[in-house]
Amino acid sequence: MPLTISEQGELGRAGLPAVLLSANGERTPAAGATVTQASMQRFGRAALRAVQALDSGPDIGGRPSRALITQRKVLPEWSVRLLVAALLLAPVLVAIDGFARLRRRHEPVGRGLIWALASALPFVLALAFAVVLGATGLLVATPAAPVPPRAIPVNGVALLSIALIFVLSWLVVRPLFVRLAHVDGAPRAPAISGALLLVLSAVAVVTWIANPYAAALLVPALHAWLLIFAPGVRLRRAASIGLLAIGLLPLVALVLADMRSLGTGPLDTAWMAMLLVAGGHIGFGSWLLWSLVAAVTIGVAAIALRRPPPMERPGAPDVTVRGPLTYAGPGSLGGTESALRR
Repeated sequence: MPLTISEQGELGRAGLPAVLLSANGERTPAAGATVTQASMQRFGRAALRAVQALDSGPDIGGRPSRALITQRKVLPEWSVRLLVAALLLAPVLVAIDGFARLRRRHEPVGRGLIWALASALPFVLALAFAVVLGATGLLVATPAAPVPPRAIPVNGVALLSIALIFVLSWLVVRPLFVRLAHVDGAPRAPAISGALLLVLSAVAVVTWIANPYAAALLVPALHAWLLIFAPGVRLRRAASIGLLAIGLLPLVALVLADMRSLGTGPLDTAWMAMLLVAGGHIGFGSWLLWSLVAAVTIGVAAIALRRPPPMERPGAPDVTVRGPLTYAGPGSLGGTESALRR
């Protein structure tokens, strides 16, 4: 999820290399911020050394790249892609094997997939409504790139209307699809659990093809939620909630890091996300995939928050093989001489 509100963002979008020198990170200084001689000297020395390094050093290429700088070493994108693929391999194979087992047992996996798609539909409709608001000019502005916080005033009516569309879709449209598919609303059946795991694995693979860094955010969820999906594993509610939190931790950390970097609160963050969707910075494919992730998260939360079934105590084993109801000795079966006619 590349996100920047500084000038280097536009240069990067145009394929031009750029270096940002800033004392406040992504945020611009305040209008009344004081400028000291010491700070100007530090920035001057930094700019001069950067220019000298670029002039005397080797050619670093003319386009931005997805390489990471770690401990003064360049970590290329192919290595990150390979690492994320190795971490995704095991849960994806488990999802494929589970799907095959459910098909052999004639479980209605298709209904489970419909349940997952129906749960993602409210998110898709709400985000599509945001695009409609931007296309019809009902919003003040819908820039194609992120803008600094409070550059465009928050429109509370637009946010409430999108929330209302989501609630109505969840209460009306989603149950309609669920009833048409004859799917139980509670995601506890093995078919629905297997479908949720299959959807999450497919989203992770598609995301890995487009952006391995974004796919890395789904790695903890795929590993931690396997125990929640497994029908034969009985977990306490606290353990299930803990696994749910572990899967959501990277996404929450990303949002909090962006909020801290941009200096935004929850309301400003929601407004910025809406503008990114309405302006097209976040494309249809991206918010469709993340809508499926949100639907799977809701299904996992419903399973984790449900009270586990009571443990069955082992009783007397059932007798499945019986002999004759009456037994008068070996002679009655005709296998001894006493049973033969004399």
